[in-house]
Amino acid sequence: NSVTSIGDMAFLNCSSLKSIVIPNSVTSIRDQTFKNCSSLTDITIPNSVTSIGVDAFEGTAWYGKQSDGVVYVNDVLYEYKGEMPANTSVEVREGTVSISAYAFYGRAGLASITLPNSLTSIGEFAFGNCVSLASIANPNSLTSIRYGAFSGCTSLASMAISNSVACI
Repeated sequence: NSVTSIGDMAFLNCSSLKSIVIPNSVTSIRDQTFKNCSSLTDITIPNSVTSIGVDAFEGTAWYGKQSDGVVYVNDVLYEYKGEMPANTSVEVREGTVSISAYAFYGRAGLASITLPNSLTSIGEFAFGNCVSLASIANPNSLTSIRYGAFSGCTSLASMAISNSVACI
C-alpha cells in the first residue's frame, strides 16, 4: 500500500500476466506500464488513479475488448480508440477528472469537445494535432494544462482560460 505510482514500462511485454489489482494508494499509472501484456484481461483500478500515461494498456486483452470511441478508466478519459469520423463532437462525461496525455492526439476529425465541470487536468499533447478542433470551453474546475496540450490545433482560433488554471 505504499506504492503511489506504477512506473514507465514496469510490466512491458509481460505476456503471461493475466490479472492485476492495483491498490488504493496508487494515483498514477505511467507510460507503457502494461503495454503488450497480451494475456491481461482482468484489471482492477481504484478511483485513486487520476493519471494514466501513454499506451499504458496498449496490446492488452483488456484494451482489445474496449469498444471504439472514448475509453474511460474510472474518472480518467484514457483515450479515443479507433477511427474518428470527420466533424466529430465529443462530450466528456460528467465526473471525469483528467484527460490523459495523447488521448486525442492526431484525431483530425475532432471538431469540438465539451468538457465537464469536474475536469481538473488535461495531459501532455492530449489534443495535439487535432487540426479540425475549432472550439473548446475550459471549465472553472480546470487547474492544469500540460505541455503541448493543444499544439498543432491549427483551427483553434481562441480559447478562454479560467483563473483556476495554475499550471500551463
